[in-house]
Amino acid sequence: MRKSYVLLVVLVSLLLVGCSPSYLFDDSQTVLEVTLKRTSADQKVPANIKVRIWKTDATDTVIYSIFRDIPVEPGVSTYTFAEELPAKSAYRVTAIYGNHEGFFEVGERMVNAPREQISTATVNLAPINVTLHAPDKVYSGGSLSQFSVGLPGEHENKLDYGIVIGPAPWADNGTGSELYLDLESAHLPEVDEAQTLYYQMVVVAKEGTYIGDRPTAYFPDLNGRALPRITIHP
Repeated sequence: MRKSYVLLVVLVSLLLVGCSPSYLFDDSQTVLEVTLKRTSADQKVPANIKVRIWKTDATDTVIYSIFRDIPVEPGVSTYTFAEELPAKSAYRVTAIYGNHEGFFEVGERMVNAPREQISTATVNLAPINVTLHAPDKVYSGGSLSQFSVGLPGEHENKLDYGIVIGPAPWADNGTGSELYLDLESAHLPEVDEAQTLYYQMVVVAKEGTYIGDRPTAYFPDLNGRALPRITIHP
C-alpha cells in the first residue's frame, strides 16, 4: 500500500511539472501557424499584408519582434503561413493592410505558443473607419495641427496620420506637392492674399513598427472623389 501511495505522489508531481508555465514556455523552438482573413478580396495586387509577431515584458518593453510580408493575390481573402519562434506566452500577432488608396485594414490577436505544439492564431482584418477633421478656414503660417484624423481607439497605438497639401489639385492619391506626417511641428505657407489650398489626409502604420514600406492609405480616396479644398487667408 505504501509503494502505491509513493508511486501516485510521483505521478502527480510529474503531471504538475509538465503543465507548469516554466515548462511550457521555456524559449525552446516551437511553431505558430497564422491565418489571415480579410473581409474582401482585391482584384488587383497593390500591396502586401504586413504582419508583426511580437511580445512585451511587464514594463511594455518589446523583447521579441519578427516581421513577415504576405503578398496579396487577386481574388484571395485567406492566407496561412507558419513561423518558428521561441516558446513563450502572450505573443501579439498584428496585421495591417493599406492599399495606397482609401482602404486600410487592421487585425490583432493575442496567442500563446507553448513548446512541442503547433499553435494556431486566426487574425481577422477589418477596414477601419476614420473621421477627417478640418477647420472652416485657415490663416497664413498657421499650424497644420488644425487638421486631424479620428482613428479607432483600439488602433491609435498602431497608426499615425498626416496630410498632403498644396496650391494645385492632383489626380492620383498622395501625389500632392507636400507631405507632412508631423502636424504638430508643420505649418501652412505664408501668403499675402487669399488663395485655395487642396489637401488629402494620409493614414500610415507607426514608424518603427514595420520594416520596409509602411502600410498607407489616403482619405478621401480620389477614385471617383474630388479633393477637399480650403481657403487660406493672410
